[in-house]
Amino acid sequence: MRKTILLFIIACMMVSCGKSGSNLIVQEVNFYSADGIPLKGMFYTIISDSLLPGVALGHMYQHDKSSWDGFARKLAERGIAVLAFDFRGWGESGGEVDIANNYKDVIAAAKYLADMSRVDRRRVGAAGASMGGMAVVCAAANSQLIKAAVSIAAPPSWQGCEPEQEAGQMSPRPLLVIAGSKDPKVSLKLARRIFDAAGEPKQWLVIDTDKHGTDIFSTDKAGELEEALFQFFNKELRASE
Repeated sequence: MRKTILLFIIACMMVSCGKSGSNLIVQEVNFYSADGIPLKGMFYTIISDSLLPGVALGHMYQHDKSSWDGFARKLAERGIAVLAFDFRGWGESGGEVDIANNYKDVIAAAKYLADMSRVDRRRVGAAGASMGGMAVVCAAANSQLIKAAVSIAAPPSWQGCEPEQEAGQMSPRPLLVIAGSKDPKVSLKLARRIFDAAGEPKQWLVIDTDKHGTDIFSTDKAGELEEALFQFFNKELRASE
């Protein structure tokens, strides 16, 4: 009897108690980068009879994985599994802050997603904002596992991470570059440099906002950003079936 009650409690903890009828599952996960850094993430998915595409999400500088939580839940509920994680030296992950090697953490997250029983390893993508966007572009340039990528409000170069130099290596896998029209930290001109350096297929989207990266989720432009991300991954990752 006690065992049955315990199992029920664990199940309730794993399944989100959001809107009625939701079968969202949210689970803490631990994994390692290729150079041995312990990383912490949150995995979001739904109960499904078929394998789902998956997306790894990388956060901004001085943020952590929680900045993606609201969007991650919505994306998972629409049928795309999500792994939001803390970069090395941030949040609950180990190691020291090392922006030049953040791309290794994105690749590790993509590999962890690909190995999960609920995820189709042929359909894994990644998205990141600002620092995370830089890392995602560099990760996709160095890993064929990442089939589609999104960079939001990312500079072309910073502290040893050089997405402008590496963006061309992504082609022919698709890249979406998103920028805020009045972003106070990364101008349209700077964000555009990553787009210009990338090969086809690529997309450029400007959102009319003065907020930076995932801070857009706290504004009336949140829906526009969320829908752009969903539509991109829904098209590009499902096309890989």
